[in-house]
Amino acid sequence: MLASSRLLLTSSLLVFAAGCTDGRATCIPGRLGCECAPAGCGAGLACVDGLCAYDDELPCGGVCAPDEVCSLDACVRLPATCPCPLESYCHFDTNTCRAGCTLDDDCAPGRICEASRALCRAGCRDDADCAAGSICEATRCAVGCRGDGDCGAGSICEDGQCRAGCRSSEACGAGEACVDGSCLRGCASSAACPERGSVCDRGVCRCPRGQTVCGGACVAIDTVERCGACDRSCGPGESCEAGRCTCPPGECDVQLLVEGGPSVRHLVVHDGLVDYLLAGTIYRIAADGSSPPRALLDGVTSFDVGPTSVLAAIRNRDLVVLEDGAPRVVRASVTHPDSGTGTVRVGEQWAVVSLPPQRVAPVVAYSLDGRTSYQLSQHAGSIGVIRGADTVYYLQGTSEPSDVRGGLQAWEARESPPRLSNLGDLPVGTARDLPLIVSSFAYVGVVAGTYRMARHGSSRTTIRASLRAAAADSSGLVWVSERGIEHVPVASTESTLLYPWTASIAQVALDQDGFVYWLEPSTGRIWRRRLPR
Repeated sequence: MLASSRLLLTSSLLVFAAGCTDGRATCIPGRLGCECAPAGCGAGLACVDGLCAYDDELPCGGVCAPDEVCSLDACVRLPATCPCPLESYCHFDTNTCRAGCTLDDDCAPGRICEASRALCRAGCRDDADCAAGSICEATRCAVGCRGDGDCGAGSICEDGQCRAGCRSSEACGAGEACVDGSCLRGCASSAACPERGSVCDRGVCRCPRGQTVCGGACVAIDTVERCGACDRSCGPGESCEAGRCTCPPGECDVQLLVEGGPSVRHLVVHDGLVDYLLAGTIYRIAADGSSPPRALLDGVTSFDVGPTSVLAAIRNRDLVVLEDGAPRVVRASVTHPDSGTGTVRVGEQWAVVSLPPQRVAPVVAYSLDGRTSYQLSQHAGSIGVIRGADTVYYLQGTSEPSDVRGGLQAWEARESPPRLSNLGDLPVGTARDLPLIVSSFAYVGVVAGTYRMARHGSSRTTIRASLRAAAADSSGLVWVSERGIEHVPVASTESTLLYPWTASIAQVALDQDGFVYWLEPSTGRIWRRRLPR
């Protein structure tokens, strides 16, 4: 065994010689001292030179030479004379350094002097000598606490043990509050809440029940002006109940017909039916939702339907007609070299195709029997066809982007030969940007972002701003504005808000039974509701 250990433990012999009653060692008959018990020294003890000693009493792992001591975790040679390094003391009679101690100051930091044994060991005199989360018990640091000060930052003392927590919000970080003894992101008081009228509830800013934040303040959302959301208002005759706009059955209810997903692109309503284009396939359902969707034709990029459910579509770049469930090609390769396939509108006996190149759209009329075709214009904008008739309307433009003239043309296919009429100039801007909606009573064009409606045979116009989509029939005009879906009857210039629909709407349509239909492009949902009576 190491001689250094013998030096450390010499003074302990006197302690154990008194009887070795602590169970760590056994007295040796006829000899001054003790030896390790046969069963060993027990947990936390080691047998050193026949004596039981604490493990932590062997600094530097017991590897120092006989004339060295472990000072600050390094073996240091004992000098011949005082002063002495840590873990040794000055023997004043001889002025020599000896391993061990007489005072705590002789020991390395975190160690104390056990004077009866002249031995430095790990230990403490008070709680301040122990690390955070520990206290001094019987000169040894033990896990535990007497108060919050014994624990580190972000911890508190409970039942003698440290745990993560807080006593007040001052102990938490920036943007945190002390809630039920824990630091949480949020507020410490209502004064810290940024929204007017909100209160701090368990560290979170909340509006009172029945209110939400609108424009930086808590407001009620159970009124017809704000029903369930900041920007949702109820329409005429509706009331707000539990955050939803309601009204008597059949008066202003909306009905979900289709939930097809974001691939739904086009909507056509006719003859008590609804046709829509989903991922290149035309589907058909009953307008009242009484029948499930049925696939009609695939490979389609554009389609329209004429009277008696005759459907024409551009399918795989050919113009096909679907009648009585059987498709037939009436024109092959309906394409344009600059842009590919275009859009199609269907009259009684003619399909009119607009093929958009980069600037303006050539318009060609094809008879549904495939025998005859006419090129109506080389520089036309949007086209429109009155359903059930063969009168084609289109905006005649030029190839110059700066040209703001727009001539409204009418092509009467029923006459032989077909007659082309100029209905007058309309300052609508470049034709390629303009949708055109026609019905038996009016046409609708665009003037600098504003829709203009003119009745046939009359110069009377109605202008409505910020239209996103529109449809017209013999009852009047329906369009989508920033307020929702609006309607103006044929005999009036005043509009009414049909429904405060705030979602994006790509298309609206009307039917002969007094219903309006609309398509949400983001969800592929198709809805309907009855027009006011």
